[in-house]
Amino acid sequence: MGSITEYLISITTAVLICAAAKYLIGDKTPMGKLVKVICGVFTAITVISPLTDFKIQNITDKIESYISYGDGYVLVGTEYAENNMEEIIKQQIETYILDEADKLSADIQATVILCSNQSYIPHAVKLSGAVSPYQKKLLSEYMEDTLGIAKENQQWT
Repeated sequence: MGSITEYLISITTAVLICAAAKYLIGDKTPMGKLVKVICGVFTAITVISPLTDFKIQNITDKIESYISYGDGYVLVGTEYAENNMEEIIKQQIETYILDEADKLSADIQATVILCSNQSYIPHAVKLSGAVSPYQKKLLSEYMEDTLGIAKENQQWT
């Protein structure tokens, strides 16, 4: 912010100097026309001079720093997603099972166990609640056919 303030002060100072010179010498005299041209050039140089310090390398350094900064955030977000993915998938599968149980008017609780190789595939399920043999058969078929949980991996209590 300091460099912008300095830039604006230098432009203001240049304009004030030019205005004072024009006022003292006057516009109508031959010297006044020369002062007018000199003041225009002086003001233009003052406005343009910060661009002479401008270097392409500065921009590429900034871009690289922004990219590395962004890469850090991507890494944090990826780790967060991976850490929470297992729990999210388990909850979604449990919700599917409970929704199907609700359709059959069965009151159960379900706990899903995913494969241990972080493939996020349901491997087993622990179920508890009072269900009729018919409801149990339909839920078991649903979990096997739709969710891929084998009957031998469905533990009912």
